[in-house]
Amino acid sequence: MRATKVTRVPSFIKDLLRWRRKRSIASFRGEADPVLSMREGEIAIVTYSSAADKMKVFAASIREGLENGDLVDYCHPDEESETVRAKLEEHGIDVEKYEREGALFLRSLTDFYMPDDGNFDKERAMRKELDDRANARRKGYKHFRSLEDVGDFSFMNGRWQKYLDYWDDPRWRSSGAGAGILYEPFLMELTAINVGGMS
Repeated sequence: MRATKVTRVPSFIKDLLRWRRKRSIASFRGEADPVLSMREGEIAIVTYSSAADKMKVFAASIREGLENGDLVDYCHPDEESETVRAKLEEHGIDVEKYEREGALFLRSLTDFYMPDDGNFDKERAMRKELDDRANARRKGYKHFRSLEDVGDFSFMNGRWQKYLDYWDDPRWRSSGAGAGILYEPFLMELTAINVGGMS
């Protein structure tokens, strides 16, 4: 028998869930339903365990977005790059075609959040995210559908607070700062957290 390490749910995840609940945003478990039905302007948090067939659920959401004329941005754990592509193809998504058309972006968490020196740069990540949304709007996409699978947050190397500061930045919800598209119908956002192994 092999011993497994059980870690606590970091307090920032609890804060994050509390922050989202305060704003009447749904939080549910990925195992509950194989299809994620997201509406315009909706933001959701999904928790899953390592045993869940998350790609079945994620692929359905991605396919729905692509077929509806959305730009889909899927950020995933670094170690899953090859698996993500294979699973999306397995679930009927022509990854190469949609990437070539510019309707699908697949990138690892490190590629997005720490592309240069391995350090989390909140300001750079915010600019990039807001630019991507603005470009999607300019190009005429119906929605910007963001699926961010942060896994167990291991990409942050224990620096939980930096990610929480990024997610809780007031610019995401303040129209006066030019980033007030968080609650507009154009955005559909799903954040997935692997809670397997967390107590």
